[in-house]
Amino acid sequence: MPMMTGQSLNSQAGVSAYHEAIPPNVQAGLRILFIGNSYTFYNDMPKQMVEIAKSDPQNTTHYMVKSVTQDGIGLKELWDMPETHQALAEQKWDFVVLQEQSYWAMNTESVLNTYKMVRGWDAEIKKTGARTLLFTTWPRKPASNWYTNEDSAFLRNPEFMLNKFTLHTNALAEKIGAVAIPAGGYWGYVNNAYPDIDLYTNDGSHPGPAGSYLNALLFYRYFAQYPLGGVTYVPPGVSADTAKILRAVVQ
Repeated sequence: MPMMTGQSLNSQAGVSAYHEAIPPNVQAGLRILFIGNSYTFYNDMPKQMVEIAKSDPQNTTHYMVKSVTQDGIGLKELWDMPETHQALAEQKWDFVVLQEQSYWAMNTESVLNTYKMVRGWDAEIKKTGARTLLFTTWPRKPASNWYTNEDSAFLRNPEFMLNKFTLHTNALAEKIGAVAIPAGGYWGYVNNAYPDIDLYTNDGSHPGPAGSYLNALLFYRYFAQYPLGGVTYVPPGVSADTAKILRAVVQ
């Protein structure tokens, strides 16, 4: 496993409400803003992270979480949205999570564009006193038609995609002094070690309930900085057995 270096469940695009986890014995506080697209808002992953915190008897941190997301766009389009900058300015955030469009690492032009946009975002984030986190996304579903269709055959295979995302996200994180949350690497591990756990929706791209839960666990594990043995939250659409496996994977 890698280390840290419609109106439906999936209609959470836009500016979310604040989601909060307030434990009875608060000893610290964290304010986290997610900026991204459907890979972030499917199954309301940021809210899932808060629900995980609520279920954790070890948690002593007051989490306040918000997201600005829009389907099918990247960091350039999110930069051009006034709502994104309003959200960034309205609160003294501790962390801002950036999630880029899901093809960005697959060709040189988009890699260069993303490097430029992330540097701009990071400068803006640092002005507010917050720290940038980069959300390393995942390859398309193994053995899916994404790798054989003429229009998307340039993706080659899951290993090729994952290597591209990991290489470029880690390099970008190093350039700006940020941390990359390696969700893609964990997806690759689960796909190989637990092939019966389907992390994807039917399109072979977006996260299904188990995929979003895995992402939420990874973010919570980063912020909590301790193993998640006490977490009990299981989201809709995820079996108790699958949730147990995913929590163990994230340990």
